Amino acid sequence: MKNYKCFIFLVVILLSACGSLQDAAIQGTMPLPGAELSRVAPLQGADLTASPTVSPTGTVTATPSPTATTTALPTLTSPPTDLPTPTPTDTAVPTASPTATNTLEVIDPEIKVDRDLKFKAEDGLEIMGTLYTREGAPKPLPGVILLPMHVEDQTAWKPFARQLALAGYAALTIDLRGQGKTGGAADWQKAVSDVRLVWREFSALEVVDGNRTALMGTSLGANLALLAASAEPAIRTVVLLSPGLNYNGLITLDAIGAYGARPIMLIGSKLDPFAQNGAAELSLLAQGEDTRLEFEGSLHGTVLFFSEPGIADAIIVYLEQIVKDAVAAPPVVAAPTHSLGSFFLSLLTSIVGTLLFATGIYMAYSRLSKPTQVSELLSIHELTPQRGLVLIKGLIAEVPKPLDKDEKKPLVALRLLIEEHDPDKGWKTRFDELKTTHFWLREERGLIWVAGDHLEKTQLGEGYFASTRQAEQALEILGQAKNVAWGKGLRHRIWELRAGQNVSVTGQVRQRLELVSTPGQPLIITPLLGTAPARSAPLVSGRTRLGTIVFLLVVGASMLCIGSFSVVNTLLYWLG
Repeated sequence: MKNYKCFIFLVVILLSACGSLQDAAIQGTMPLPGAELSRVAPLQGADLTASPTVSPTGTVTATPSPTATTTALPTLTSPPTDLPTPTPTDTAVPTASPTATNTLEVIDPEIKVDRDLKFKAEDGLEIMGTLYTREGAPKPLPGVILLPMHVEDQTAWKPFARQLALAGYAALTIDLRGQGKTGGAADWQKAVSDVRLVWREFSALEVVDGNRTALMGTSLGANLALLAASAEPAIRTVVLLSPGLNYNGLITLDAIGAYGARPIMLIGSKLDPFAQNGAAELSLLAQGEDTRLEFEGSLHGTVLFFSEPGIADAIIVYLEQIVKDAVAAPPVVAAPTHSLGSFFLSLLTSIVGTLLFATGIYMAYSRLSKPTQVSELLSIHELTPQRGLVLIKGLIAEVPKPLDKDEKKPLVALRLLIEEHDPDKGWKTRFDELKTTHFWLREERGLIWVAGDHLEKTQLGEGYFASTRQAEQALEILGQAKNVAWGKGLRHRIWELRAGQNVSVTGQVRQRLELVSTPGQPLIITPLLGTAPARSAPLVSGRTRLGTIVFLLVVGASMLCIGSFSVVNTLLYWLG
């Protein structure tokens, strides 16, 4: 009996043990390490309302999980907007291409969205690019040019370029100088001209709508985009990813002013010092509407696409509003005006044109006419510019900058001639120099300014023979060394014009009260000895520059034609 009871007790214990193990095996209570749990995906359709645990006493109890209540998952028809934005870290390293948005998730493998292009720069370097378009998209397409960072090439833009193509854009990626397939040496100043050239040829493509284009760049490429767009007003907008104020000499502060009131999009990280400061400054200086996106962390350039999947959506939405859906307004053509004021303005234009054209004809005739005798003018009121050479008599009155220090009779003109005697050939010139200054000539009714440049030295009178001492003083005034006057067999001759002398002056009238010399027609100042008449002036004619004649003829004829056409058009409009 005792053995029977022991047997029953052992059977009960065995049955209890087997039941506990079987229950534990069915429920799966063996825990996994934390690192492994992160790699286990929840099974679809599993009941997650409670998880059983084993108590210390060996009994199994059901403990409710934190998410005891389950709700049915909604069917998503658009990307969710209430999901938290992941925060990038400084050590994040992209390992995959950006995830396409829900609207672009389905990519037809049969669609060819790339085509190689070449753009020849001014120095002959070929800028290599790749064009992304979607087959079957209605042409022409709005265009976007994507500019890379200086440490990348155009392949960094390929995922986003495909998204743009599938969204209905013509997306062009290029390799800048020193990058990828373009090669050559990096030159960021020339790169600005390269981008402008690429944009002009890109916008002229048959597949691209030249009135709807944008530039997008990252880091140094962002600065390039702004600099190029500031010089090309037809570019609708720019999208700048991590722009800076100065990347390798590409300065954006002046460019944002030239960019004007066009819209701009600025994207960057809060802890990226150069880009954050650049985006902030450009946002403050932007004249038009600016759209700005800031993200946590310090990631730079295209790396933001991997940590912030919403960037692609935001850029495409921005381009849809600014570029794709924008319709270029036709230029407003001003209606022709036929008011009384415009009629008189046209009439005045034709009159002025007639006068200018007639003046040109007269000057041309005077230039080609035969020389005539210079007439003696007795009064300053008879002086007329462009008359040719004139002759006038008077007294040397005032000398603003005399050649010497004589206050009573300041020196106006000085000529020194030093001759050396040759037994075989006689006297020959060793030194001959003339120095002059400007002065006022007083005639009967007023003063005339005489510019002493290019004075004719042979008309200064008879002169006088001077001693070596006088020659040394003359050389000092002329700015020459005194020893020029030393030597055997030398003679010295001096000519002087001083204030208080009566002279006759022959020269060209440039202004009403100014006598000057002209090329080929030197100024002649002849002293009047007592009441003896001046020497007869040479036969001359007015020599006006040919360029002045051509200018007057062309401008006069143009004004005459334009004014006459407007007058006739206005009269016909009124009569009709």
